[in-house]
Parts: sequence; structure tokens; C-alpha cells
Amino acid sequence: MVTKALVHPDKNKFFGTSWPGFSPAAISASAIFIKSGTRLIPLLSVMAQRKAIFIGRTTPDTGLDAYQLIAQKHKIKLDIFTDTPNADQFISNYNYAFVSRYLVIIEALAAGVPILAHYNNQIKFDYLNQAPFRPYINIFSDPNTASLDFSKINMVKAKKWAKDQTWRRLAAQYEALWQK
Repeated sequence: MVTKALVHPDKNKFFGTSWPGFSPAAISASAIFIKSGTRLIPLLSVMAQRKAIFIGRTTPDTGLDAYQLIAQKHKIKLDIFTDTPNADQFISNYNYAFVSRYLVIIEALAAGVPILAHYNNQIKFDYLNQAPFRPYINIFSDPNTASLDFSKINMVKAKKWAKDQTWRRLAAQYEALWQK
């Protein structure tokens, strides 16, 4: 089954499309492998200790320092995974995902875990703010203004959207572009 390419009628809502001279024919939302056993952690569940996961490099652009400040301020246990193969398999064990990389965001959404994503420059802001998953994440630059309030985010809808981002769907989008 081949599906149509994912082209949003308002292209200015997506990353890079607000830049002069840039007009993509389609916007891909990447893809993930769906893992069995993902679960939705209730946002209002009472747990002995709130926990967050960080998956990524330890370079300044990943926001690790900001995430550590937030964890300390809100008394959240932050587990840090760097250079850990398949670290995404642990996401569903956490209350929050402190991540800002595209694929990890989709994997965390597929696991039903709320995301706090850091940006430190205009390009990263654009990509987070204009991505198709924007309605499902909280973004911040300043750790003092970061919000852990996810009450307005429909995590059930976020999880469904993320699980639709399959490699088969992405391949179909590329095939449709190739045929143009």
C-alpha cells in the first residue's frame, strides 16, 4: 500500500519553510521502529519519585546542563544515557523525556512520555517550534522558565501520531516524491 506524501496545506508551520528561498515539496516527519510493550504513563500518577531520561551527547547544544538544573529544581531523578545503544527501550520507564533530538522525540512520544525539549539557537528553535510534533512537546531555552505542565497536551493523540511515523510511511513519501 502506497500512501500520499505528507504535505501540510500550510507549509509555513514546519521546520525550515519560513526561511527565504526554501520551499519543500514535502515535509517528512522521519520514522521509528514501533516497539512492543510501550505504555502510556498517566500524567497524574503518583510515583515514589519522579524520573526523567536524557538520551544524547554531552555537548552544550543538547541542553544537558539545563536539564540537570531543572531536575535539581523540581527534585526529579535524571538518568543520563550517552553512547548507550538502544537507550530508547528505557523511555517508557520514565515520567519525562528531557530530549531535543528529532528521532528520540518521536520515540518518546510513541512511548507516551511527555517531552521537555531545549533549544539554544534560532535554528534549533525553528526545528522544534515548526516540527509536526510541536503540539505534543514543551520547549524552552531558559531552564528557569521551562514548564513541566503537560496538562494541555493530549498524550494519547501524541502517541498515536508518533506510532504513525513508520519507515513504510516514509518510504511511501519518498516514492511519491520520486514519481513527481
